[in-house]
Amino acid sequence: MSVNDLIETLKSMDENGQDIDIKTTRERIYKEYEKATTIEDRVTLLKIFNAVMDLVERSGLSPDDLQEYRNAREDYYKLFIVQESLVGENVCPETLAAVTQREVTAGRMSPDNELYLIAQREAAGPHFSRAELVAIAAQKGTTPTFAAQPKSGWRRALGWMQR
Repeated sequence: MSVNDLIETLKSMDENGQDIDIKTTRERIYKEYEKATTIEDRVTLLKIFNAVMDLVERSGLSPDDLQEYRNAREDYYKLFIVQESLVGENVCPETLAAVTQREVTAGRMSPDNELYLIAQREAAGPHFSRAELVAIAAQKGTTPTFAAQPKSGWRRALGWMQR
């Protein structure tokens, strides 16, 4: 499946009056995001994610459920951004800063978002360059792009996000 296939599937479901299975759709977006090789595809997938999540948010959830849903939505969004910033098992501060800046510029992320602030701080401090992280990934035999299935580094990245 591709990004365009996902769009066509969602359009077809809408035209046929079918309800969107949020969990399945979210997982499909995640899988496509993991395979995406262009910024355009990633941005399209983030737009699809936001559109689908907006539908759920407007579906009449109770105030408690709505807050829990918004928290989960934000967590998934952060996972997408961190996933895009992975080089092998490590988050690349340069990439994370660029991706979060793209998101702020596009209005999908607030300039006071915790992840954006962390990204800017980490990129400004001492860190391995993207080229160094690619070399480290190559030495470990891991794929040096964000498309690699996260392993132990994913948990490390999540912990890093929560600092």
